[in-house]
Amino acid sequence: MKSQCHACGEDIAENAKVCGQCNSSQNRFLHRVNSFANLGTLAVSLLALIVSFAALYFSTVKEPASPRLIVQVDRFNESEFSFFIANLGELPTLVRDFDLRISLKQGDGTHVVEAGFTVPPAQISPEGNRLFSVKYSSFVPRFTSWTATESTAEPFSLNFLYGAASLGGNLHCEVDVYFTSRRYFPSNIDGAEGSVNGTCSEAMKWFAENIGPLRLDTKSAK
Repeated sequence: MKSQCHACGEDIAENAKVCGQCNSSQNRFLHRVNSFANLGTLAVSLLALIVSFAALYFSTVKEPASPRLIVQVDRFNESEFSFFIANLGELPTLVRDFDLRISLKQGDGTHVVEAGFTVPPAQISPEGNRLFSVKYSSFVPRFTSWTATESTAEPFSLNFLYGAASLGGNLHCEVDVYFTSRRYFPSNIDGAEGSVNGTCSEAMKWFAENIGPLRLDTKSAK
């Protein structure tokens, strides 16, 4: 009587231990082990192929296009401040909100003024730039605040302010710009910051006289 080889299907003697055609063992247990091993090798090969294709795909896919803003503080005078914005990204963006933050170190303490400004929406195209001039008095209707740490040992004075401004590091100014970060999702907001040291004493003076510790003295002197 004859039977069929487990591997190649050729007719072989019923009690044959090895196929004369493909030399495969006819032991059922060994045949199953070999089958599982072959399936495992195939699975590993497919996984390696998928990983290779994925690596190739992600190496060629670029990040989504977006704007990228650079902020450069220009100048401060007694009534307004100005700064440049350049768009180094691939998409246009819309700008309309700015924050100004000025910190003045006094001994172990610090005075901080923060003001939020809103201007008419302005679009900046890729490789474009724009100069913004903002009056200090335009902080309404957003926000303005003046705070001082408890460790400020002496009263705030303009003489101290101008002395600190000349030292540079004691007076720090930051302008934060908020802009739309995607073309299709205009509600996504990103930010860019420009900062300088020592040049914003006129801005600190204006806020000190209008909302800060010198406000009462200024009003009573008029």
